[in-house]
Amino acid sequence: MSSVKDNLRREALKRRAALTQAEQAQKNEIAVAHLLEMPVFQESTIIAVYLPLKNELSLNRLLTMAFDRPYRFVAPRTLPDAQMRFHEVRCDSILEQGFGHIEQPLETAPQVNLSDIDLFLVPLAACDLRGNRLGFGGGFYDRALVHQKAFKLGVGYSLQLVADVESEPHDVRLDGFISEDGIVYF
Repeated sequence: MSSVKDNLRREALKRRAALTQAEQAQKNEIAVAHLLEMPVFQESTIIAVYLPLKNELSLNRLLTMAFDRPYRFVAPRTLPDAQMRFHEVRCDSILEQGFGHIEQPLETAPQVNLSDIDLFLVPLAACDLRGNRLGFGGGFYDRALVHQKAFKLGVGYSLQLVADVESEPHDVRLDGFISEDGIVYF
């Protein structure tokens, strides 16, 4: 991993960490409201969410909302071989800590094939206007998303949208980015 990526990640996470809890809560609500208006969200049946770590933009409200149509939410479960499987998650799901102390569904929760997922909501440290995503250095999402045709939507605060993210051949580009400022399509 390049020092350019390390520096960009460090700076982006530092800016994100500077948000107060009140600012985060307000921005989370606005971003989720934008997400609910997106046709790709409304037309999806199985939606991959992430369970937020520290000060990531939280999508947890989606799990507690009542919807007019049935949505199935799934969240990643990390495996020892640096792969991910996606398992059903609800607001009352029992969770456990996985790689990097990230909460994840239990192994016994119903598993969903990657190819059945309609929309991936992807956490990030930063992304640029070409859809290049800077993750956290493990490559978990790149491996999971590499052959997936579903819409890949980066999720974060507007301060995580940067001018340029150095990309490598194995990096999977996003189709869009959503924040409290709305949606950007790539």
